Amino acid sequence: MPKVEIDPKDIKIPNNVLKSKLGFGRAEDIPKEFRRTVERAYEELLNVARPVVLWRDFDVDNPLSFDSMKLTGELAEKHLSGSKIITVFLATLGKRVDEKIEEYFRKGEDLLAFFIDGIASEMVEYALRKVDAELRMKRSNLEGSFRISPGYGDLPLSLNKKIVEIFKEEVDVDVFEDSYVLVPRKTITAFVGWREKNEKQT
Repeated sequence: MPKVEIDPKDIKIPNNVLKSKLGFGRAEDIPKEFRRTVERAYEELLNVARPVVLWRDFDVDNPLSFDSMKLTGELAEKHLSGSKIITVFLATLGKRVDEKIEEYFRKGEDLLAFFIDGIASEMVEYALRKVDAELRMKRSNLEGSFRISPGYGDLPLSLNKKIVEIFKEEVDVDVFEDSYVLVPRKTITAFVGWREKNEKQT
């Protein structure tokens, strides 16, 4: 299965997205008194983040099921019905990011830890977006659906467990049995469906 390792410096997070995530959404720019801390947070993150995006294609049975996994609910039906292929994604920044955030919280540098946490959340999202966009360009003959993730709407968070099992030989990611929260925390999963262009969704 494809595994894409990305240099964190190559992941571009739009400034307006970053401002909003860090609590400065209404400001024209990050306030001067916080700028150095944000810059330091970014530097710390770049030193420890190891962005990896994995994906795997599955042929779809009807209803929406594949590899002993069944996608239920209105969200999956809306975006994935009619798909001939579903791509399962997992993106993570690795455990060192969690450790760095926890380290600064322990030291009492809560603002720095908060900024690293916020930037990391966007970094893993934009790592996945980067690979998703590249895949869509390569598959110009197909129409890719809106990307959806477990926990969105009525798509069960429990699907995280099955996704982690798919990629367990390739990446060190786990899931809490009771909550289905992913570990490392800066890890996300998603689905994209593919159908022939101009083919109506059923």
